[in-house]
Amino acid sequence: MPTLAHECSPAVSGRREQLFRGLGEPSRLRILYALADGPLSVSEIARTVGLSQPNTSNHLACLVGCGLVVSQRRGRFVFYRHADDHVSLLLRVADEIVLDPIRANLECPRCGVRL
Repeated sequence: MPTLAHECSPAVSGRREQLFRGLGEPSRLRILYALADGPLSVSEIARTVGLSQPNTSNHLACLVGCGLVVSQRRGRFVFYRHADDHVSLLLRVADEIVLDPIRANLECPRCGVRL
């Protein structure tokens, strides 16, 4: 299996950038966390994360396009869920990083962002 550093082709780099763009917007990240417990409809997601339905739909379209979320029609409603278990794992790993007490007081000297 190739190492992470080995996989730096333009195509792979572009897909990584697309993934992190999908994760990099606060509303989309809140949507992903809202879906951690299972599928939700657009109205349920909007209510949970505090966005309008049209705004939620736009963010969901991005998350679907990034491969992080999939949709399934049930009657008149469309339900969204994580595309697979890797998305849930990614969120858990992100939480482990930001909740690590060793990193809790780190601040980037360049941009001033704290974890």
